[in-house]
Amino acid sequence: MRAERGPKGLHKADEVILRSLVGAVTLARGQLYARSGAVESVQWDPSGLLVEGRVRGRAEEPYEVTVMLTRRPGGRLRSMAATCSCPVVYRCKHAVALLFAPPAVPSAASRAAPASRAAAPASRAAAPASRAAA
Repeated sequence: MRAERGPKGLHKADEVILRSLVGAVTLARGQLYARSGAVESVQWDPSGLLVEGRVRGRAEEPYEVTVMLTRRPGGRLRSMAATCSCPVVYRCKHAVALLFAPPAVPSAASRAAPASRAAAPASRAAAPASRAAA
């Protein structure tokens, strides 16, 4: 049985190849985004080679991300094509975050109700800044 990081996607051994494709800094930042809960939704294709989702970043709206993996005949990662609506567009930390997101990340439809919780941290973060400006 293969050890997997996502429901279909990355194997532990794939991290070495990903590092060569996106760079060590982008890999580390993407993993941090995944661990910190920045991935709002993730949907793996049944093949385990295509994943789409939404990842929060600096913009007001989450970024739309699509990642397509190709594998060698033995199953090892060969390449990654990724697009994102962020300014980097290609092979960014948001794409990496999507690959490392836990499989239990809900879809956008199932998260519609708790939207007020997402706004709460932003308002708390803004409060100290407004006090400092006063």
